[in-house]
Amino acid sequence: SQEESHRLTLASFVLPNHPLIKLVESEAGETLKQITGGAFDSFHVLLQSNREDRVELAMKAFYEYFQSKWHLHYKYEYPSFELSSQKVRLPHQVLSDTTGRRGQGTCIDLSLLLAACLEHAFLHPLLIIVDAHAMIACWREEPIEQKQIITDKDKILNECVLVECTGYAEGRDAEDEMP
Repeated sequence: SQEESHRLTLASFVLPNHPLIKLVESEAGETLKQITGGAFDSFHVLLQSNREDRVELAMKAFYEYFQSKWHLHYKYEYPSFELSSQKVRLPHQVLSDTTGRRGQGTCIDLSLLLAACLEHAFLHPLLIIVDAHAMIACWREEPIEQKQIITDKDKILNECVLVECTGYAEGRDAEDEMP
């Protein structure tokens, strides 16, 4: 939804303490270890390092983890009686089949999932909404001021790393098209 009251509540759906998020961070740590050639065996060790690209590496590890270890599909949410908003899937609804490593979500669901992972790893994610599409950004450094809504596009582009979360989903099937 583009309504400001709805945008203000989106952060409440970032659930870094959800039981699945801890599992994801642990498993994504193996991906981090692979992409850094064993230099970092955990997100904590990476973030304590002086590497300028530590935020980029953390985001890349989570992205590659979801892309390679899960079969996530972009799927529209079920119809709602509310016309100005959409239903949001929680982590266990996005990662619904942990045994088969399958799940589904919209851009907002996938973005909220990644935001929860980043926050659990002690990073500072931002949910970006542009023309009813969601993606994630993450501050390269801990932000000095904490605002609920940031509209300064240049600040975000210069001080954050952006990720398009639908990129690690496997696309839309014909039957999944919007009703």
